[in-house]
Amino acid sequence: MHCASCAVNIEKELADVPGVLSAKVNAVTETALIESEQPLAIETLQEATSRAGDYVIASSGGSAADHSGQMSDRAHQGGDGEHDHAPAAGSSAYRKTLVAVVGALFVLAVLIVFQFWVDVPYEGWIALLLATPVQFVVGATFYKGMWGPLKRGRANMDTLIALGSTTAYAYSFVSLLIHSEPELFLDASVAIVSLVALGRLLESRAKGRASAALQELSRLQPQVAHLVLEGGDMRDVSVSELKVGDRVRVKASEQVPVDGVVVEGSSSVDESLITGESFPVQKEIGASVIGGTLNQRGTFVLRAEGLGLDSVLSQMTRMVEEAQMSKAPIQKLADTISAVFVPALLLIAIGTFFVWWLGGFADVSGAVLVLVSVLVVACPCALGLATPTAVITGVGNAARRGILVRDAETLQHARNTSVMVFDKTGTITQGSPTVTQVLGDATQTLSVAAALESASEHPLASAVLNYAQEQGVTTSTVEAFEAVTGQGVQGVVNGEAAAIGSLRFMKERSVAVPEEIEKQAQVLEAAAQTVVFVSRGEALLGALAITDPVKDTSAEAVQVLKRMGIRSSLLTGDAEATARAVASEVGIETYTADMRPEEKLTAISRLQQEGEVVAMVGDGVNDAPALAQANVGIAMGAGTDIAREVAGMTLIQGDLLKATEAIQISRVTMRLIKQNLGWAFVYNLVLIPVAAFGLLHPAYAAGAMALSSISVVLNSLRVRR
Repeated sequence: MHCASCAVNIEKELADVPGVLSAKVNAVTETALIESEQPLAIETLQEATSRAGDYVIASSGGSAADHSGQMSDRAHQGGDGEHDHAPAAGSSAYRKTLVAVVGALFVLAVLIVFQFWVDVPYEGWIALLLATPVQFVVGATFYKGMWGPLKRGRANMDTLIALGSTTAYAYSFVSLLIHSEPELFLDASVAIVSLVALGRLLESRAKGRASAALQELSRLQPQVAHLVLEGGDMRDVSVSELKVGDRVRVKASEQVPVDGVVVEGSSSVDESLITGESFPVQKEIGASVIGGTLNQRGTFVLRAEGLGLDSVLSQMTRMVEEAQMSKAPIQKLADTISAVFVPALLLIAIGTFFVWWLGGFADVSGAVLVLVSVLVVACPCALGLATPTAVITGVGNAARRGILVRDAETLQHARNTSVMVFDKTGTITQGSPTVTQVLGDATQTLSVAAALESASEHPLASAVLNYAQEQGVTTSTVEAFEAVTGQGVQGVVNGEAAAIGSLRFMKERSVAVPEEIEKQAQVLEAAAQTVVFVSRGEALLGALAITDPVKDTSAEAVQVLKRMGIRSSLLTGDAEATARAVASEVGIETYTADMRPEEKLTAISRLQQEGEVVAMVGDGVNDAPALAQANVGIAMGAGTDIAREVAGMTLIQGDLLKATEAIQISRVTMRLIKQNLGWAFVYNLVLIPVAAFGLLHPAYAAGAMALSSISVVLNSLRVRR
């Protein structure tokens, strides 16, 4: 696939397949993402792509239900049946293209020698004989690419190349038949075919580099695992044979085969290719490990948990792939222009021919030369590649750094972020809280609190349960459990209504809070500790002080944002004193405390109404509405599933500095997209008139067209720096 018009034609054919809800085609990755009401046969998709041109479905990811319950089929398109659109040196596609280009350039050299230095009998016919294989063997790909759309009344880049080179060849042939001193444009026809073929080869290599991140992710998955059998023996098995709960040994210097939890031994693991963290991470018993990461000197045994499509690596690959397939809003302009560009240029080229010929500015041969130049130089390749190559490289670069981008629209919006809003627990803080003090009746308070928190998934729940266990407190069973998002939880413990949560939550339940405990809580909150209150019936049993240390990089991230011209704000359900203390520690100027989820959403909406572009960073269920409302939702990798689901970006490692990197990658990507589009528009605006005025030979037009596409792709690769 070589241009945006190719992608548009394939999209139209796939969209016409019965049952297809939508189809997105990316000319750079040569893939199609199809949403359908039911599974689709590959043969049905192949028939549709064949109507669009010489496109073969080389492989398919199969069918998988997506999050909306629809079906998602991935069909990877590849000319000549190649799975990889960037042929590797030594591959059959590479050799075929290289031989064709070298042969075409040889013929071009011979034609030039015949024309300027050697005078032999029948040199014109000899030249035609040499040019014919180039035109119809090397150029066969252009005819195949033109024929499918042409039958459907459509045109693409291959149409322009095929018509331009064939016009030069056909005119030369007719001139040989009817003139004793023929005018030959065979050098032009051979130059067009060879230079465009060479340009496509170089372009495909560069496009392969643009999508290298996805290839790197797919290569991370090991194929063999050391399965630990009953009795301690080991047997090497395929990773696909593993089941959840299997014990797997990971030796020194080996890749971790699957996601799991360490159950024996310890080691340090290099997670840089997954999380972007450059330093090895120490793994002890109970620590989670990710499949595809590199174990270092130690050895350990893990219990397999994340297998197949449920693994972190598979989810990353799928998310990166879908993000690279998506289209940024800025691409709509390029797609709209590309859809009408080729038919319009055909009319312009034909009109130019008649103006030159009938207007008396040139004879037929001169008019033909201008016609060919306009056809060749007008190919909209650079325009079609301008946005997707930069998006693919930007998304891939983000993935390398441990930042998963959901779609190109998120990447575009992130560039304009003016305010970044943070949640506190698990976002600015480490999300590993511990109980430091109990106010009131310690035994009863801990007993009721642990009973309630045993059914909760909130980060504070584990702190309460761990502390109760350390203190040897007996935990009761909770009934009628209910979580009030952002406030607390309630239920029935030992036949009595009970609750644990914020001071606001207690007062809404008409629980009387003793003044002494409230004052003690205020002192603790001023020291950046979170205080939760525990009640039974309408009586307060006591309160728990919980500390959650601020992450080492949080303050640095806030300072980086300031240098980038982005304001920071803290929205938290914690008390005002705690919010103030944490905001002061990391350098955030504005904060709002004691907020419910709907109030966070309202606060973000208010900022947007004031003209701000808001990025929201959070990790919990209570952050989900705000993440969805924000222009850019950024979820922490260790956060809840719903937070990651609604967010436009996910920070795998949960480091706030990665949020600043995401904004920087967005800014660089959008700057390069604008440069690419600017270059593509200037190229066509300048060279089409130059060709129309007869100032550009077809050979130079072909070279300029190929160079424009290559330059756009190479410019996009700068995102990786």
